[in-house]
This record gives sequence, C-alpha cells and structure tokens, in this order.
Amino acid sequence: MAGARQFDESQVLDAMMRVFWEKGFEATSIDDLVRATGLQRGSLYNAFGDKAAMFCRSLRLYQDEVHAANLHALRGDDPRAALTRLFQLELKSARNAGQPRGCLLAEARRVCHRLPAAVAAETRAAAGELEEALFAMFERARAAGRLAATADCRALARFYAAVARGVAGTDPEPLEDIARIGVALLEAA
Repeated sequence: MAGARQFDESQVLDAMMRVFWEKGFEATSIDDLVRATGLQRGSLYNAFGDKAAMFCRSLRLYQDEVHAANLHALRGDDPRAALTRLFQLELKSARNAGQPRGCLLAEARRVCHRLPAAVAAETRAAAGELEEALFAMFERARAAGRLAATADCRALARFYAAVARGVAGTDPEPLEDIARIGVALLEAA
C-alpha cells in the first residue's frame, strides 16, 4: 500500500524522546535521530516535521509519561507522603540505568526561544504545573491541619519545585540524602 507507515510511531517517538532527553535540543542532530529510530531522514521529516516539531512531539510524550507521574504523586493532603512519593519517583529514575538523566522539560524551557510560539507557551505552562500542584497540595494540607496555619504555601511550593527540578539527574546516593532532608525540612515549616 503506497504511503503506509512501516514503523510503530510510539516506538519511534520514545526513541526520539530519549535522544533529546539525553543530549538536549541543540546537541541532537538529525543523524542522532536517524540512528536511534532506524528511520531514514525523509521518513522522519515526513512523519514528524522538522527538528523543532520532533522535539515538541518528544516533549509531549515526556509530559505524558514522566511529568504527569510527578503531578500525580502530589495528590492528597498529607505533605510528607506527597513529597516522599515525589522524591521516590526521582530516586527510581536515578536508579534506572536505561533512562536518561536530567529533565527534558527543563531543557525545553532553556530552548523555548527556538520553538514555535505555541509550543513555547505550552512549555512554560507545563513548567509551572509542578509549582502549582505543590501549592495546591500544601493548601489542602493546611486546610486539613497537617501544616501550620501560618505556613507560606506559595514559598513552600517554590522551594520544593526548585528542589525537584534541581535533583533531576542526580546520582542515587546524594538524592537519598536530599529526599530525606527535604521531607524533614517540612517539619520546620
């Protein structure tokens, strides 16, 4: 059949996402994507568009698979449990030798100016979602009496969002210390 795709799009997207995640937008070449996917240049361009479009599709997959799990970890009104779940996800990632280090969303924020305007706006919004999810969780915790009534939920959200972004790609041993201290610091708040 003429024009029928001869590849599994989800597998190709996963391979592209991993290359962008590992190397970053600027350091990734089309040749890198060809090697990772096993497709020819023409097939990649026909199926996914230019490099920026490939990156955007990869970023959306990352958001669906990795970022969504982080947001889900922050459900409920028990801040210790929520932060423990969030840090456990980071530890699981750090221990997974087959997974790239770092945060593809952070890379996307860094190269926003090179992406189509709609994707840049989507990237900025997604980057703010972690802070907003933390803020909402801290607000629920305060309302449930699990956090001091005087706690500054916005400041806590900003602090833990920065910690979470900063630990992406950290080796497991220091990450265990960061997670332990990060949860313990909540007691001081």
